[in-house]
Amino acid sequence: MNWDDWMKENLARLAFYARQQTRTDSDADDVLQDAIIEAWKRTPKKCPDVALVFSYIRRRSIDLGRKMKVRQDFAESSDVLLVTIETDFEQRDDELLLRKSLGKLPPNLSEAVVLHLWGGLTFQEIGKMLSISPNTASSRYRLALERLRQTVKNKLS
Repeated sequence: MNWDDWMKENLARLAFYARQQTRTDSDADDVLQDAIIEAWKRTPKKCPDVALVFSYIRRRSIDLGRKMKVRQDFAESSDVLLVTIETDFEQRDDELLLRKSLGKLPPNLSEAVVLHLWGGLTFQEIGKMLSISPNTASSRYRLALERLRQTVKNKLS
């Protein structure tokens, strides 16, 4: 498989995961781009394992979160008000409901759903990536789905 085919096959799910790991779509785009560049630099002659790129996204998102926390702490200590306005007019209502519902879950639960459903990773791969057992990954996934069902059910009733 060449890089163009690999990108067509994996870009959407990688982008979705990046959006779940970051606060804004622009941050997600930056994290995703950095992760893909890192993957290309490490394996320029062949396409990387998609699970590896998920781990690059996760690591870069954590780094970005730390940077943002330091900036926020600095801004608060300097009495500077930071305001971030996020708008996305092109999203459908159902996609927006799902993203909001996923965002309300604890990060370890939403991460299991995104990696399994959109990332296509097995519980074994998720466990390895997150340094947890495959059974724990599976349990987090099932618990997250149950909470999402309840949330959607409550919104629709």
